[in-house]
Amino acid sequence: MIKTSKNILVPAAMVIAMLFITSCNLNPTLPDEKNEMRGAAVTLTSNDNSERFFTTDDSLNLYPTQTITAADSLLGKRFFIDFRIQEQTGNDYTINLIATQLMPTDTVTSPNSLEVADSVNTPITPINIWLSRKYINFLLYIKGSGEVEHSFYLVETEANTDTIRLSLIHNNHSDVEQSDLRAALSFDIEKYIQQTESDTINMVISYNVRNIGTQETLLRKAVEQPE
Repeated sequence: MIKTSKNILVPAAMVIAMLFITSCNLNPTLPDEKNEMRGAAVTLTSNDNSERFFTTDDSLNLYPTQTITAADSLLGKRFFIDFRIQEQTGNDYTINLIATQLMPTDTVTSPNSLEVADSVNTPITPINIWLSRKYINFLLYIKGSGEVEHSFYLVETEANTDTIRLSLIHNNHSDVEQSDLRAALSFDIEKYIQQTESDTINMVISYNVRNIGTQETLLRKAVEQPE
């Protein structure tokens, strides 16, 4: 289960339209694209000189022009960041960091969990759902006050040799639907990668969309099998 709090929610009014980076192609093809707002799921990292920077799931290094003063306890944690690219050398990028949002990470939950059984499924508004390395990532809007914790579960509903079905459950714990807030979530799916004997994993993710109802997204991930 992932619990949100006001320090990991961003008011929608502060969010600028962006290009979501889900692959290794960060290199701008046009000069104007250097000024384009981008987003990425990253891990906070430190080098031998104690310099803080971000590493994407595609092993690209993002070095903000601003000094990162995060506590040591946040090293190794996942974040969603909004940024603009300034310069690029190989796999290293100098970026102008616009916003940093903690991206809490959990594992997939059993459908027999008592917490899940007692949860209501409050609607969300999805922005982006994508796979990267060993994670399913969600960027979405929720309605809330910003003062009450919301709970999220990614629940396995079916797993066979062809397709894994998962359901995102959101419980707002009767929070007042005051404002649109952006939440960034990440779930570890390494167990499915290790268990599969196929060269592709098919994952169907269902979720409750505000004013629409249940929708599904199909994600596919290539898996390298030992020879």
